[in-house]
Amino acid sequence: VTSFFPDAASMPPLLVRHSVLIFIIPAMLLTLLGLPPTATLATRFYSFDLMREYPHDPEAFTEGLLYGGNDTLFESTGLFGRSSVRKVDLQTGKV
Repeated sequence: VTSFFPDAASMPPLLVRHSVLIFIIPAMLLTLLGLPPTATLATRFYSFDLMREYPHDPEAFTEGLLYGGNDTLFESTGLFGRSSVRKVDLQTGKV
């Protein structure tokens, strides 16, 4: 299982409880209504073609990305307790 936290043990307990509830409560409600959990959920598959690759800080955990024009990205990054908003040159990856 992939975790957004470097060490799953460092994940805040409150976040763990809320994450579990987000998945369990809808399934319980569907079961109470007599519907299997997949009855109302449609699975969609998408594909993509990779056109270009650009350099990027491998230590950055991207949370939000906005293209500002003129080969400029505005990127919000971070993990629990560490976050930043930065301006990045698209061609070089320089912050």
